[in-house]
Amino acid sequence: MAVAVVVLRSDARTSGPSQPFVIAEPDIGSFDVRFSGNTDADTCTCYEQAYAFGAKYSDISSDLYRGGFQACESRLGHGGAQAWTYGWSNGMTGTPGRKSCRNYMAQARAASQGH
Repeated sequence: MAVAVVVLRSDARTSGPSQPFVIAEPDIGSFDVRFSGNTDADTCTCYEQAYAFGAKYSDISSDLYRGGFQACESRLGHGGAQAWTYGWSNGMTGTPGRKSCRNYMAQARAASQGH
């Protein structure tokens, strides 16, 4: 499986909308993700896209995984990378209650507060 990852613009940890990152993969075509500049919304974008891909493609060593991980980490730092990783992993397991970004965000906040 050949995967092409193109990062059109990197606005590492800046506010405001950015240019999309585009990932092309032969079986799914291509997709682009536009970051809105809202940290919570962008974190959910990373989580939900990774969940969808993890449910379909389980290869965590793939260019598809790495491309999304790098784009989310570049934009959101550690939190974006973590959202991508958890989204992909939860998508692979297919646990119904873990599809929701709202649930992921609540768990991430509780963990960061030591609960």
